[in-house]
Amino acid sequence: MEALKDLDDALCLVFLFSTLPRVGLVKSEHIAKCHRLASEFQHYVMASRSLRKAFVSIKGIYYQASIRGQDVTWVVPHAFSQDRPHDVDFRVMGTFLEIYETLVRFVNLRLYKELNLVYPPAIDKEREDGAAGLAAFVIESTAEIVNRVAAEDKDSGANGTATNAKGKLLKSLAKKIATLDPALAGSGTDADEDAANDGAEATDADSGVPQPVAAPVDASERLPALQDDSVVFEPTAVDDDARMASGSNHATLFAGLVFFLSREVPRAPLEFVIRSCGGTVGWEPTSGAGSPFSATDARITHMVVDRTGSPPPPPPGADPAAWARREFLQPQWVFDSLNAAKLLRTRGYHPGEELPAHLSPFVQKDALGLAYVPPEAKAVEATDGANGVEGDADAAEDVSESEGEDDLDDEEESGEDEAVYEAELKAESAGLTLSEYLTKNSGEAAAAAAAANSDEKKKKKSPADTAAARRQRAAAKERAEEVELAKSVMSRKARDLYDRVDYSRKRRLEE
Repeated sequence: MEALKDLDDALCLVFLFSTLPRVGLVKSEHIAKCHRLASEFQHYVMASRSLRKAFVSIKGIYYQASIRGQDVTWVVPHAFSQDRPHDVDFRVMGTFLEIYETLVRFVNLRLYKELNLVYPPAIDKEREDGAAGLAAFVIESTAEIVNRVAAEDKDSGANGTATNAKGKLLKSLAKKIATLDPALAGSGTDADEDAANDGAEATDADSGVPQPVAAPVDASERLPALQDDSVVFEPTAVDDDARMASGSNHATLFAGLVFFLSREVPRAPLEFVIRSCGGTVGWEPTSGAGSPFSATDARITHMVVDRTGSPPPPPPGADPAAWARREFLQPQWVFDSLNAAKLLRTRGYHPGEELPAHLSPFVQKDALGLAYVPPEAKAVEATDGANGVEGDADAAEDVSESEGEDDLDDEEESGEDEAVYEAELKAESAGLTLSEYLTKNSGEAAAAAAAANSDEKKKKKSPADTAAARRQRAAAKERAEEVELAKSVMSRKARDLYDRVDYSRKRRLEE
């Protein structure tokens, strides 16, 4: 748990160095190691379904995963060519990188052990050479390896071709796995094996560690074992159970959906997010090797494209009916659905449509528990993905009403400022100060106030309320407000003088 608290900076530096070109001041060995550690951590996040947030910014893509109740946040740079600055001391960063590499490797080992996954995972060399990315890693559980080796040994024993080396390999491998998970002890090994044989089996034990393979052997190696829920979700701690229960919306967000990525969209982040939420994803051969299906597959439910205009026509060999049933969406829909923890409405995310604002899910509240919520976020919260149109209309109406009220307040404030400014200009043209000018023109203000009072009296006496009377009252009220505004900018002495003059005028009017 303490290591997870210090993992944010380590992951940021590891992901940064994994994207650097393998020339210059940084050794290529460090870059290759960082790329492998970053991919291993991403595979754990996908296997445990612990991804919670993602935000695409100018600096890169921010991710947040909940691992054993601890939020781990890191940033991944965009896949652009980078010009390394000359004012950065890479020797100092290399010193921190060596520490962080050890930390990330240790954390990956512990996390893989919790899920009973083999660490380090094997790499399909053919796929790696074909730029398969995450698909080049072969994720297997320890139980799968034990069962496969035991089955091979049983078949070879039945045919009479079993050798002593094969038996030693099975025993050494079972012992090594038993040290990782005691629950698997006893499968294909004798617990009372003599300790004297340990020295003879040391060489064979090293061969039990998964190494890069030339090609996948069967379907379990061709597709990662994380697709089997019975194998993947075997948490060993109580807080892991609570984590899986609390994150059920994210873990199964894209369950049952089949995505296909077009060649113009960034494959790596979309593949990571979709697989972390239980979805299945494929891509064009030009984006890399290892796609589990092609664009003509009838199971595809969503096509992620980034083109303007109408959706493209079906390619040769595709079913026109299945192609018409697909949802063609822009990449932002995947990230927004993850942040909302639900499948958002697709309106506004189709090709050629104006996208809504991509809001950051990393909103921090202040000491009073308050946080700024933009109008777009309110509209999203008020929108129900199942109901659709009604929720959108209500949200849009609320947003327009709030904006209208704000505009009215701004107009009133600007009107008051203009009145004060106009009074200052008139006083300056008359060669008087503002207070002298307001005192000199207090007679007009008093007459306006008296007119307003008389209008009010007429209103009480007159039962008929005509349009002309309403206009007069509105004008009198406006003049009275101007008087109050003028008094607010007077000095205290001028305001007292004006009150005495106004009081004497009112007494003469009453008499």
